[in-house]
Amino acid sequence: MLDSRNLIVRIKKDSQEDNWLRTQANQSESIRALIKLVGNQIGNVDLKTFLINNAIDNNSVNLFSGVDTSSDENDSEKKDKYNNLPKKTKKVASTDVNKSNKGKKDSIQDYDSLTKGLS
Repeated sequence: MLDSRNLIVRIKKDSQEDNWLRTQANQSESIRALIKLVGNQIGNVDLKTFLINNAIDNNSVNLFSGVDTSSDENDSEKKDKYNNLPKKTKKVASTDVNKSNKGKKDSIQDYDSLTKGLS
């Protein structure tokens, strides 16, 4: 008997993940190769925690992305207002992530919101 374990992954039809998987000659081998690649680059750490910490450390989090902040102020006043905010960073420990997600199911939307703007 082989020493292996099975994993079932649900992918939303016609999503970026689904389209990528459909182009692979061998989907299982491609996923295993991705896991090895990520493992070699970041080690055996939680990917979501790594992405959050990396985004915070690189200041690539845009809190106002996709939010209409328009009001009576003109655009240059708004930019000055948001650019002058103090820049604070905080490392998120995996235990903090696990506590905040306690009782919640992971979803494709959670992954998409974490990785939005990182590529």
